Amino acid sequence: MVKLAERLEIGSTFSRVIGGLAFALSPRVLSTLGPISVESLPYCLSPWVLIPLVTGSREGSTRRAAARSAFAVFCMGAVNAAAVLAALPPAVLWLLTRARGPRRRSLMRWWFGSLALATSWWVVPLLLLGKYSPPFLDYIENSSITTSVTSLVEALRGTSDWVAYVDGSRGPTWPLGSALLTTAVAVFYSAVVLAGGLVGLTRKQIPEHLWLVLCLLLGVAAVTAGHTADVQGVFAGTERDLLDGALAPFRNVHKFDVVLRIPLVLGLVHVVATRPSPTRLRPLAVKAAVIAAVIGAALPVLTTGLAPRRPFDEIPGYWKQTAAWLDQHSSKGSALLLPGSAFPEYLWGSTNDEPLQVLSHSRWAVRGAVPLTPGGTIRYLDAIEQRLATGTPSIGLADDLARAGIHYLVVRNDLDYGAANATRPLLVHEAVAASPGIQRVKSFGIPVGGGNLSGYIDSGLEVPYDAVEVYEVVRPTPVATLSPLSNVVRVAGGPESLLPLDDRFLLKGRPAVLETDVPKALAGAPTLLTDGLKRREVFFGGPQNQSTSPVLTATDPYRVQAPAHDYVLPGEQGHQSVARLLGAQSVDASSSASDAEAFGGAQRAHLPYAAVDPDPLTSWRSDAGTDVAKASWSLRFTAPRTVQGLTIRFDVSSGGKIPTAVRVSTDRASVVVRVAPSERQVTVPGLAGRTSILRIATARTTGRGLGYLGLADVRLPGLAVSRTVDTALGHGTPVIALDSDDGDRPACYPLLTDNLCSSTVSSSGAESSSLDRTLHLEGSGRYQLFASAVPVAGDPLNAVLDSGTGITVTASSSAVASPAARPGTVVDGDLGTGWRAAAGDKDPSLTLAWSSAQTITGLRIQVSPALASAHAGSVQVDFPGGTREGRLDKSGHLTF
Repeated sequence: MVKLAERLEIGSTFSRVIGGLAFALSPRVLSTLGPISVESLPYCLSPWVLIPLVTGSREGSTRRAAARSAFAVFCMGAVNAAAVLAALPPAVLWLLTRARGPRRRSLMRWWFGSLALATSWWVVPLLLLGKYSPPFLDYIENSSITTSVTSLVEALRGTSDWVAYVDGSRGPTWPLGSALLTTAVAVFYSAVVLAGGLVGLTRKQIPEHLWLVLCLLLGVAAVTAGHTADVQGVFAGTERDLLDGALAPFRNVHKFDVVLRIPLVLGLVHVVATRPSPTRLRPLAVKAAVIAAVIGAALPVLTTGLAPRRPFDEIPGYWKQTAAWLDQHSSKGSALLLPGSAFPEYLWGSTNDEPLQVLSHSRWAVRGAVPLTPGGTIRYLDAIEQRLATGTPSIGLADDLARAGIHYLVVRNDLDYGAANATRPLLVHEAVAASPGIQRVKSFGIPVGGGNLSGYIDSGLEVPYDAVEVYEVVRPTPVATLSPLSNVVRVAGGPESLLPLDDRFLLKGRPAVLETDVPKALAGAPTLLTDGLKRREVFFGGPQNQSTSPVLTATDPYRVQAPAHDYVLPGEQGHQSVARLLGAQSVDASSSASDAEAFGGAQRAHLPYAAVDPDPLTSWRSDAGTDVAKASWSLRFTAPRTVQGLTIRFDVSSGGKIPTAVRVSTDRASVVVRVAPSERQVTVPGLAGRTSILRIATARTTGRGLGYLGLADVRLPGLAVSRTVDTALGHGTPVIALDSDDGDRPACYPLLTDNLCSSTVSSSGAESSSLDRTLHLEGSGRYQLFASAVPVAGDPLNAVLDSGTGITVTASSSAVASPAARPGTVVDGDLGTGWRAAAGDKDPSLTLAWSSAQTITGLRIQVSPALASAHAGSVQVDFPGGTREGRLDKSGHLTF
């Protein structure tokens, strides 16, 4: 930048150095230099593209000048083509603003020719890749995200990169970028630097004034045009549509920052070098102010540092051993890294790329945030991840993995799964270790977790595992071979349907072709009809396993503005299963915790329909990331009716808020119903007139912001609403395989001597207690029904499990809704189970009542050390004849 200002004859030697510092210390550079330095490279080299062109437009060989400029472009690399191209507009504008003549024509011809040569080494492969590459740009960020922060002020300051605004579970994704946004000193001084640059550009005596102003205007337009707000960019809606379509590679518009940064810095150089006059401040004061501003704007570097959030000195040795072992055994098949993660955030550091990327020569795969694979492959990997997330083993997992050519599972226990949005290690091991056909063959590194200093804290679910474990799929890996067409089976569903089919032994090693891919030669092959290919919405930037909505109806609008709403299969339209309401036209809400983009991840059990379903485990909850005061829910009837005898039961578990009043309205009337603080159910007075719609909204509440409005049950006499899922049309279907909506996850997991339980891990799906499907079949046929069921945790199940003991056990509270932690486990004779009181229970108590009178001659009470540590203190045991008081120490010993 110093050299460019010198060639343009702008400023003095001193002011050029100040400008160079302002260019190098701009927020754009400081934000990206640590976490993703490749984006800084084109920015930093952009002045070197201009310098030879400035000289070549005036004197010397135009061929030599063009070649030197193109060589600077060559040095920008090829990791990010959009960032390279975004650095070229200043050079193009320079050529276009030169005086017409043979020198300009010669320079332009040589420069564009040299540029084509300098970029051909990556442009040609990129075009070739584009011919076969899946549309992965549709599966990452969208224009509504990338342009949400590109206001005029932020664009001019250089803080238009949306990633700097993102806060993860462990703090800002880019700490320094966040500090530059929020530190008052940095904001003030960056505004001073910006003001100096703008003042300099307003002075027409600055050399190359036209070129500088055009660069500024083009840069501002490129960065801000798609921004929507009270003051939004020109043609904002059109540009955002283009950025999600044809201009998708340039969706991260902040890469054009360099186009406006160059003129602003050169304007600053001009201001600092301006000579004094009676109407201006003395040069020394101006220089001192600008120096202070340039340095002050970068002050957060001193406190936050340039390094990434979790820097590391080197990759641990056990990962090098893992890579070497996989290289030695790579002939057997590919390896799959488990669990999948948005980005590789390890306990020892954040690498951005997987360690195996640089250490191993073997074939391996991972489900990451930016999967460069077709939509079908992503759906297949997601099916495996969702099975892991339930913590349950799979009979067909080994066969399913072998069919995909996966022979090894590399379980990464040193992954910081909280920061990486990954499945808990405990759940991964529960699912993998107990699945038949999969066995552990190797491990590397010291144990992590379980309270180790190098481990993690997770609500009592910490278990020590070796840092990296390798499991082998003990199944023959398929090879390319000829197979009779009579042996091939068609699957009406998606890639996610294959694992459930393997669980039922329905594929039996036969080649399977999805219905969306069936060639004419297989038109007569038998079809296995599934409901796996469901119409859903996916929030691509959301947490793993919690970014998918429940099944949508055919008319439900998508809530996320994005070019794609699911990982698309070619020709999937017409093969999807869709939801359909019975007894009501629609059930909607202002927001839902089940929305794909919901705060904290989608919870399918809390969709709007859950407020009227018969399932006691589900409820509608508004998105906890929205204002509770604006939450609303509505039900549209199939025909007009009266609203009489309406009762509303609220859901207040896990952070729900009971409003102080709710507004119940119809087409004809409206009433505000007060709600007492301890009241969980209200009865609504009748509303006059017939109506087609019923609305329930917050009228008054005790707080705003985080939290949610929850409706556990909305009952209206004579109204019965149900929900079914319509499958696609089945052609010649000998087998139909249906599955409930995945999402159920228990709260307790049995180990050798204890159960690990936590309410933070449990979840319910949208179909926890029912399965409702409507089948569409071609022709008629007779079918034999097979079904499997899983008991649902709750009082009815507890009563069944406790029957026959002759003892009724009740408790003041329970920490989790799990049969392994119910009160009755204190008398089941199993030391691995046990009752746990809720964390907020200040006076936990347990009562045992025998069905007939008993003489107690001895009493043994055993408390797990983990619970004893939390509840150590005085313990009372009440008998009919009196009370005995004992002391419970932290080791679990109870003494009287």
